[in-house]
Amino acid sequence: MQIDRTNTIEVGLYSYKNFVTLNKRQIDSVWEWRNHPDIRKYMYNSDIISYENHLRFLEALFEREDVAYWLVAKGERVVGATNLTSIDLKTSRAELGYYIIPDMLNSGIGLEFAYTNMLFAFSYIGCDSLFGGIDKRNINAIMLDSYLGCQLDSEDVENIIFHTSVGFYLRLIFLAIKTTLMI
Repeated sequence: MQIDRTNTIEVGLYSYKNFVTLNKRQIDSVWEWRNHPDIRKYMYNSDIISYENHLRFLEALFEREDVAYWLVAKGERVVGATNLTSIDLKTSRAELGYYIIPDMLNSGIGLEFAYTNMLFAFSYIGCDSLFGGIDKRNINAIMLDSYLGCQLDSEDVENIIFHTSVGFYLRLIFLAIKTTLMI
C-alpha cells in the first residue's frame, strides 16, 4: 500500500489530486462543498467547519500518514472528493469515504464515481480491504455500496458499517465483464 501525495493519479476518465497539492481556488471550493447542507448532513461531523479550521486541517495532511484526501475530476470537471482514513499500512486496510459535489448530486454519476473510488483504492493505492460508515439516511450511498459488493458489518442508531475486500471486488468485476460478454 503506497500513497503518492504529489502526483495526480489517472484512473480511466477520472483524476485524483491530493489535497496537499490544491491551489487557493480549489481549497476554497472544497471548504464550500464540505459545508454545503446537502453534503455535511451525511458527514460524521456535520458541523459547519470554519475556514481557519479547514486550513489547519489541510496543513496537518502534510504530516499525517493515517489519512489522505483527493479532489476527484472526471475529465476537466471536478465531481467530488475521496478520502482514506484510519490507514493501516501493515494490513493495507483503510476507511473509504467520498462525496459528490453539490452541483453533481442526482446527476447519474454516483455508480461510476463509487466504482472508480473503489478501483482507485484497490488498484492504485494497494488497499487489500476497505471499510466505511454510511449515514442511514443516505439511501443512495447505501444502495451504491451494496451494489458494489460491500457487506454489512454492523449498524447503530445513525450509521451502517460496511466492509469489502480486493478479492471480493475483483470477483464482482469479473462477473460483470463475463455478463457483458454474454449479452
